[in-house]
Amino acid sequence: MSDQLSEETHQIHCEEISFFGTGQSIILNEVSFQAESRQVLGIIGPNGSGKSSLLRCLAGLIRPDLGKIVVDGIDISSMALHERARRISYLPANPFMAWPISVMEAVSLGRYPHSRGTKPNNDEARALIMSQLTALGLDHLRERSVNTLSSGEQMRVHLSRLLVTNASIILADEPNSNLDPKYQLQTMSALRESSSRGAIVFIVLHDLALAANFCDELYLLNKGELVQAEKKELLGNPKYFEEVFELERERDSQWNIPWKIQGYCRAK
Repeated sequence: MSDQLSEETHQIHCEEISFFGTGQSIILNEVSFQAESRQVLGIIGPNGSGKSSLLRCLAGLIRPDLGKIVVDGIDISSMALHERARRISYLPANPFMAWPISVMEAVSLGRYPHSRGTKPNNDEARALIMSQLTALGLDHLRERSVNTLSSGEQMRVHLSRLLVTNASIILADEPNSNLDPKYQLQTMSALRESSSRGAIVFIVLHDLALAANFCDELYLLNKGELVQAEKKELLGNPKYFEEVFELERERDSQWNIPWKIQGYCRAK
């Protein structure tokens, strides 16, 4: 796989995966779906519904007890770590930088699967990193230590690292944590831009308006089960919000976001 996303169509199949916790408690229960390039999939659901566990399974960080996950015809459990790092890029919830390294060095870690060191190894990689830093408003902070930044600035650093990998599958767990409204929109636009270049993007979200506006499809999880995987049906039927979120929603209410930014890119 080259450093840049290819024109090829990539696919991921999640085939009846189940994952059990302590005492055989059910974390995920027979979850199945498939997705392909140029899609943004929002994963929503109440706390403890299995969203983060699903993302960790897709990243290959935990192995399902039952079922399998197949990327471009290959079971991810059989992938070499280096190859998986090229294909799948993952941003956990509440990421932490353990070392006092600069913003530039931290973001450059996203190029590690394509190089032999932590620094960009060619002009093209450096240009990609600088472009991403500029897109998320970090270029003026590139020499600062990540640990000296605000929590929102640190999240944008981690998001930049996620995106410069140019992986065919991008997994972002609550990427809008600690971000102000402007950078929430920029983050969602950046993730949509990655999908437009050929990636499959999965995003765990709690903001249902952002999910409705930026995601092509929505996967609703509840108690480890995939309750609904069709955005139109989900948004158009108040019963899902009443039964799963215990929220009342008027049937005719809109999902509008009342502000925009330059370069705003949302789902159609």
